[in-house]
Amino acid sequence: MAIMKDFVNAGGAFSAGMSAGLSGIDNQIRRADQAQAAVDSRAMSLINQYPPDPEFDKVSDEAREPLLNFVNQNKQNYFNIARQLSTMRPTDDNFMNMSSQLQSLKAGMITANDYLNDFKSLKEEYFQERNNMSNGMSPEDKRKLDLVFLENNYSMQFDDFGTPTYKTELGDINHAQLSNYYTKDDAFALEVMNKANEVYTSGAQGINLKNTPSFNLLKNSLTMAINQGGPERLQSLLKDDLLEGYNLANINPDNYNNEEQMKNDIVNNIMGHLVNVNKSGLDQHKKVTKPSTPQFGQSMRDDLNTTRGIASNAYEFSKLAGEKNPNKIDQMVSLLRQSDIDNVDKIMSKQEMYDAWLASEDKNDKKSAQDDFNAIYGNSPIYYDSAALPFDINDPMGLFKLYLQLSPISDDVRNYYIQNYREPEKPKLPGVK
Repeated sequence: MAIMKDFVNAGGAFSAGMSAGLSGIDNQIRRADQAQAAVDSRAMSLINQYPPDPEFDKVSDEAREPLLNFVNQNKQNYFNIARQLSTMRPTDDNFMNMSSQLQSLKAGMITANDYLNDFKSLKEEYFQERNNMSNGMSPEDKRKLDLVFLENNYSMQFDDFGTPTYKTELGDINHAQLSNYYTKDDAFALEVMNKANEVYTSGAQGINLKNTPSFNLLKNSLTMAINQGGPERLQSLLKDDLLEGYNLANINPDNYNNEEQMKNDIVNNIMGHLVNVNKSGLDQHKKVTKPSTPQFGQSMRDDLNTTRGIASNAYEFSKLAGEKNPNKIDQMVSLLRQSDIDNVDKIMSKQEMYDAWLASEDKNDKKSAQDDFNAIYGNSPIYYDSAALPFDINDPMGLFKLYLQLSPISDDVRNYYIQNYREPEKPKLPGVK
């Protein structure tokens, strides 16, 4: 009886132990399931962040297969890393590296899609501009672009970052090179033709371009415009026959070792043509006007009465010629500013002009910087509206004309004073008659 009792007690203990063991296993299974569910949830969260697929039906035949290969490989790599990353803790050694790889794959997919969209825009733009492409471009570069945009005779290859390369029979083209072409510089040509109209009109009004500060101003503005346009503008001017009659076709780049000298010759040829256009206007002016001394009507008398002070100041200004004074240039600038109060800011000494240019270009004051400045703006003691003023600092008549040219008076009054100018007497030495 005692044995039976012990057996029953042992059986109860075994059942209780078995039940407790099964309960522990169930808990472990539940915890494992919960952990796996958490991993799956993190994995799905990462996977759902993957960008949408490109619209393959809107992609060209040439791009579809390489794009599909890229997307499949990129997506598979992304999903694999997402699953690995979902099992890791932020404190794990490789967590940051895996996260970075995941972001790179996602960025690569976005990049590929952006390039495809950009390609569509570039192709439409090329269709519109192809006929106006500059002859300054190399024939091979043109042909490559034609193969891609016009003939669809190319294949594509994507790198790991989603950047495409366009492969043609003449060589590869990267995406940036697709827009690396230029058209004929019609804008600059139109600007020059407008200048030609202006100088002709000035000539028809009796204004000789070569005898005004506008000559250097115009020359410097052309130099700056050519520099700003870069090599594309330079090549277009030489190869596209934009400016008929300006003798630019005679300039051969192979004959120059110095590009700056070639630019100077281009500017000089343009200026030479503009001077001829201005002369045509002057000839027209001479046909319709009779050479005569100014007519002293009441209006002329009134103008002379109100401008005698300006003429007197111009005469005093001319006395500075040859004067040995270390501050003479500053004195001249001050007097010229007084002559035209509305344009004070346009009149500058060379030092003022040079300092302002150095500051704007963020350059140091070196010999090379001085040479660059002179090449762009010309060399003169005084500048008007960024143009070097053409005058001889030791010529009294030249200084007299300069002062009057910058003064707000009519051409008739200005010519009257110039015709009646007399040079200041030079101071005589003691005892000399």
